[in-house]
Amino acid sequence: MSFSNTGMSTAEPDALPGEEKNFHGRLNQLELLAGLMLLAILAMLFWIGVWHKESYQKLGFAVAGQHREIAPLRGKVFSDDGVLLLWSRRCYDLCYIGAYPPEMSLRRELERFGLAILPGEEVLARDLTAAMLRELKELSARQRTITIRGRQIRHSRALLTPALCAELEQKYDRELSGAPGQLFVMLDRSRQWIKNSVKVERHPINGKDVHLPFKYAQLAGRNTLP
Repeated sequence: MSFSNTGMSTAEPDALPGEEKNFHGRLNQLELLAGLMLLAILAMLFWIGVWHKESYQKLGFAVAGQHREIAPLRGKVFSDDGVLLLWSRRCYDLCYIGAYPPEMSLRRELERFGLAILPGEEVLARDLTAAMLRELKELSARQRTITIRGRQIRHSRALLTPALCAELEQKYDRELSGAPGQLFVMLDRSRQWIKNSVKVERHPINGKDVHLPFKYAQLAGRNTLP
């Protein structure tokens, strides 16, 4: 008895079944789509990070920070014989920028300096002495709701009338004014300054001194210039 192998084959099939072909085709399409999406994301990051980096940085700083002007110190006015007639002095005030009532720990610290926080009052102490300024700077560094603000006070010689002082300020305003500086400070969610985030971008240029062609005796008690 013999058997014939006609019509039977032991070779591997040359092609995958139809369903498996479809699966691999969809898989290739998904890989291509994922690759294109990745390229699009990388292109967008490159566009934002390189071509538009500066504009987005400015936008972020505008939301999270604030530019403030630094006032220059106004120039002095002297008489022809060297008497100081008008001058400015910087002074500093202690301010509370938090909600009321304040924390008990802060109230106790302020009590050491004889200070108290009252409803509706922002300025706690005006024209701080040098000794108080040194101590309160340490307090301001620890307490985010306490800040020290500077301002300048204009002084005049005793015998100069207010009218003459106003005329001198107006007449020589351009020389006395100087040029303001600028700082940038980061703000928190409540738009308050973040401690130690101040960056001076441009220092102020103080005003120039003015020397008048009149002696002090010629100006004392007058309402206008000679």
